[in-house]
Amino acid sequence: MNYQQLNLSIPETTYRELKRWVGPGKVTDFVLTYAEIGLHQFRVKKALEDSYGAWSQENHPELSRGTQAYLRCERRDRKIHQ
Repeated sequence: MNYQQLNLSIPETTYRELKRWVGPGKVTDFVLTYAEIGLHQFRVKKALEDSYGAWSQENHPELSRGTQAYLRCERRDRKIHQ
């Protein structure tokens, strides 16, 4: 993996507390880990926003009686075909 160096300025009190919690020399790993977690959350939010409405009545009429009824029927059909 290629890395890009970043010069990050944070309040000194925050840095001291981070060092106390994660240990000297581990602050960069901590920041990287939580940056990756934040990016994952952004991606999930975007995916949810982009897929809003995909499970509409128009696109999935088989769910007209509700998801529980649909699943019950699907499970019953699977048992019959096994």
